[in-house]
Amino acid sequence: GRTTMACRKYLGLILVFGAARAEERPVVWITWRAHAYAPADFGGKVLPSPGSLVTAAVEVIKGGAPVSLDNETIYWYLDGAFLKGGEGVRRASFRPTREGLTGLSVQIPSLGAAVIRAVAIPVARPEAVIVAPFPQGNFSEAKIQLRAEPFFFNIRSPEDLKFFWKVNGQEPASMEDPGVLDVGLDAKAPNNFRLGVELRIQGPRGISELAARFLDLKFVK
Repeated sequence: GRTTMACRKYLGLILVFGAARAEERPVVWITWRAHAYAPADFGGKVLPSPGSLVTAAVEVIKGGAPVSLDNETIYWYLDGAFLKGGEGVRRASFRPTREGLTGLSVQIPSLGAAVIRAVAIPVARPEAVIVAPFPQGNFSEAKIQLRAEPFFFNIRSPEDLKFFWKVNGQEPASMEDPGVLDVGLDAKAPNNFRLGVELRIQGPRGISELAARFLDLKFVK
């Protein structure tokens, strides 16, 4: 009767929905990490610079659950060129040689020839930052302290870096901590006296790994 027909109708919908779930395509994810330096309180993504080691891993999710890739053949490509491959090769690593975007992709043939996942990894230039907590660059104390923060250098510790400071073109006579600059003004310093602070940070590879920053400060009584 009418009730039986209605049941058949809903049963058909359930069967169609179940078939759609059974044919659900797997989702392929690539995660990556750059072995480059950033301060411990940096909340962003640490980017590689040329020469930094980058490690990546692939994961496949199907039906809301991870798929074992131990027996799957996996191929990795870097900027379209074959990087590595083989059975169960879930991880790959490389060192970018230039700044800009580097394309990393992975293919798992058993999932279908058209199933390929790619990510664009930004390769950055090392950066030098001068930490100076002065609004609009204005300060009123006769003695101030500035701090250097390096980003994305191919190092493990700031101790591997060289810091060079200049204030109004002059290098400091001596420094206990090369990453910290103490500046003291003469008691006769006039209002609106300007300080031009230059910072250069050099990595272990010399001038090929060099970052610079300039900061203009003003003494306001």
